[in-house]
Amino acid sequence: VLHPEKARDTHPWECLSSRERTIFKLIAEGGTNRSAAAYLNLSAKTVEKHRASLMRKLRLNSAVELALLAVDLGLVNRPSVTGRTPLPVGAQAPLGA
Repeated sequence: VLHPEKARDTHPWECLSSRERTIFKLIAEGGTNRSAAAYLNLSAKTVEKHRASLMRKLRLNSAVELALLAVDLGLVNRPSVTGRTPLPVGAQAPLGA
């Protein structure tokens, strides 16, 4: 029996199966359904079903939301933009940059 106060403290991440967690991480790292399927030796359709299930459980609508949640949970590092110098506060980027 699940107690209401315990359910409140449980993050939806805890509701994911280990396979869904693995696929979550692979997608958050920029992988595709096809690349995750090849890596896990599964069909792309199976990965699609796991991905749809985890997106539903986590109430996510896009891969961007999935990636942001993965960063928030500390599962992946926030990608850095290489080769660019940050602009000073209040500066505008030149056209075409």
